[in-house]
Amino acid sequence: MTRLGIQLIVFGKRAGEDLPGVLADVKAAGYDGAEIGNPTDTTPAAELRATFDAAGLSCCGYHTGYATFRDHDLLRRTAAHMNAVGARHLMCSGVEKNDDPDAYRRSADVFNAAGALLAAEGITFCYHNHHWEFFPLAGGLRGMDLLLENTD
Repeated sequence: MTRLGIQLIVFGKRAGEDLPGVLADVKAAGYDGAEIGNPTDTTPAAELRATFDAAGLSCCGYHTGYATFRDHDLLRRTAAHMNAVGARHLMCSGVEKNDDPDAYRRSADVFNAAGALLAAEGITFCYHNHHWEFFPLAGGLRGMDLLLENTD
């Protein structure tokens, strides 16, 4: 069975101001779940789980920035929070610096370590690409190629 989820960023500020209403709209549109921004330090896991359960949806995953993946204490807290909510995918948006081939290589090292930590917690590491990762950098390399070549 195919399951369909949506990233709540499309709802803008409303997702943070009226999550139950947004989730009701998501359910009415026929989705099975949603990916949200990282609520680890702002919303208790039990409260978030109850909000999703009340809407009849699953929380597909969290979407967060690169800094979370560099901070293993925060990454562990995030994984624990996700496990309590039932979210299975942690999405990273961005790298250390997007115009430097060496920064992509360093980011790949961060992603490898983070991916191993998350896998041990039952969470799948995901990467949210952007258009600039496909533009040539110094030496004609593309950021996405560097990530693919240097990550597990």
